[in-house]
Amino acid sequence: MVNQLQQELEALDKNFAITYDIANASKHMILDPKRRRTNLWGAENAEVQQTYSGALGASPLGAGPIGASSSRIVVKIDNQFHDVRACVIGVHAVWAKLISENSW
Repeated sequence: MVNQLQQELEALDKNFAITYDIANASKHMILDPKRRRTNLWGAENAEVQQTYSGALGASPLGAGPIGASSSRIVVKIDNQFHDVRACVIGVHAVWAKLISENSW
């Protein structure tokens, strides 16, 4: 059962629910429907996506070579892709704000 703190964190930012499920999916490879906070199923929802900056104007001049690619790990929840790194950064930002505001 999810505790009150987790529910309150999720009310602040949906990334807490996504990160919670990513952690559990990483641990168990598949999530028990009674334990999930989102519709993330498990490891099969994760994928690596390649992004390319092949056209001029696609990124700031000098930001990288033309045609360069980068990768990101995403999870698919309800037909939406969520960047795992962005979710973790979002959760970290909320914690940093809470720590600062409450002098913890």
